[in-house]
Amino acid sequence: MSRHTATGRTTWITRRTATLAGAILLAGVALGWALNHAFTSPEDTLTDATHVTVTAQAGERGESLTLNTTAQWTPTQGALNRAAGTLTALTVANGDKVKAGDVLYRVDNRPVVIAAGKTPAYRDLRPGDSGPDVKQLAALLNTLGYTVEPTQQTIDSQFTAAIHQWHKDLGVPRSETVTAGDVLYVPTLPTRVAYAPDAPSIGAVLTGQDPLILTVAAEPTFHIDLTTAQAQRITTGNTVTITPPTGDPWTAEITTIEPNNDGGHTATLGPQNGDTICGKNCNDLAVDTPTYLPTDMIITPPVSGTIVPLAALTSGPNNTLHITTTAHDTITVELLAAVRGEAIVDGLEPGVNILVPAESDTDVVGATTSTNATPTGDDTPADDGTSDDAP
Repeated sequence: MSRHTATGRTTWITRRTATLAGAILLAGVALGWALNHAFTSPEDTLTDATHVTVTAQAGERGESLTLNTTAQWTPTQGALNRAAGTLTALTVANGDKVKAGDVLYRVDNRPVVIAAGKTPAYRDLRPGDSGPDVKQLAALLNTLGYTVEPTQQTIDSQFTAAIHQWHKDLGVPRSETVTAGDVLYVPTLPTRVAYAPDAPSIGAVLTGQDPLILTVAAEPTFHIDLTTAQAQRITTGNTVTITPPTGDPWTAEITTIEPNNDGGHTATLGPQNGDTICGKNCNDLAVDTPTYLPTDMIITPPVSGTIVPLAALTSGPNNTLHITTTAHDTITVELLAAVRGEAIVDGLEPGVNILVPAESDTDVVGATTSTNATPTGDDTPADDGTSDDAP
């Protein structure tokens, strides 16, 4: 059985010996509320002018929600292309993870590589040049295996020889100069990259001041939008199972639940095991648009016991709970879970007929209404005293 909501579907896990409608297991806090507010005293139950008779039944209850998780990459920084000419090739795809020396794209068929550095390429570098941008180039060449000290800040003859070899390996004409458009620097590597929303297409003429590449976070963010009612039934730490575009499900947990600007709440997800939610499959998620992923959230694991209407429970000394049978025996029970309109208890055998105040909601169980709370010698029910609303 399911109930549709604005942002998802609520599914009740039900297995019992007789048909009962699906119900929602309330969070543990509901048990405390029920203990303090929901239960009448046995005397009140027995002196009610009208009650219903309900048969306790064995069953199991649990709650899960089926919702959508939104996965979205967050751009962290843009880097301007400095190469002028015709864009002849794009050699990485949105979401690709790149490292130092990887070719991002080609301008006039000349490769543009990525490297780590906080100083953007602002000049052509030649023998004798010095500075922090030279040091960044030295670190790149050292990382690629060329004979250059990674902290070297001046281009000497050995540095120039490394540049020659690097150009040869890239397949470009040998030169002593590294142009400002040859290397695109970003703060950290490796990183994932995406093309800017207004990036030019292949064949476009670049001016050397073009927004082309964005770096993005190591993994996308994951969140679930909730109605206020849904948010009230979940807590941080709840486990969710996400169905990815391909491969095995991903497991995550709720880390925060905060109000959003749409009048509902947003639950942020974090990894439950390991460092990321999507692991090695993050590339399956589109970088330029949000991805919506079916998600199952277990709010309360299934609980087995004897199911009775919640209103059948009466309070006693020291927060003890009792159920009164039609024979007017009082049975002490333990409340295992409170369910919308129902309770799962221990200490009561299935099949026992019990008394419930008539004004309570017993539709999900079915009940026989009697006009007397105590035996009168005439237990004939009223004409409308039998209802069976089980689906």
